[in-house]
Amino acid sequence: DQHHLTHRLYTKAMERKGLRALQEEGILETLAERAPTRVIPKDTEDEMIQRIYYGQRARDAQTALGLVQKYLPPRPKKVLPPDVVEESNRRLYYEQAVQSQQRKEALYDKYINQREPKFARLSPAEVQASAERLCQKK
Repeated sequence: DQHHLTHRLYTKAMERKGLRALQEEGILETLAERAPTRVIPKDTEDEMIQRIYYGQRARDAQTALGLVQKYLPPRPKKVLPPDVVEESNRRLYYEQAVQSQQRKEALYDKYINQREPKFARLSPAEVQASAERLCQKK
């Protein structure tokens, strides 16, 4: 009994689908057979394109420009006084240059000077005594 019910539902659905396809095909055929009823001259067509497409683009651009001017006004230019500019230059350039030089010197003393060999500084009397010791015959 259930088998007959599902078979009937399936076949009815397929019949409806087939009828719908035939109806759509008939509609498409009638639309394809129809000839255009009015031919628009080329200059009128160009005028319509100009009015509909390019005119709308110009209106959109004008609207966007108005919104930008309304909600994003140009910011006033900020000009710093010369003494503030001079102070910034001194702080950012000159003081940093001095600090950089000090850092370089500290690192040079820390890493380079420690590795250089240290020579003993002898007085002339000590040099003479050392030379005499080395030259003595045993």
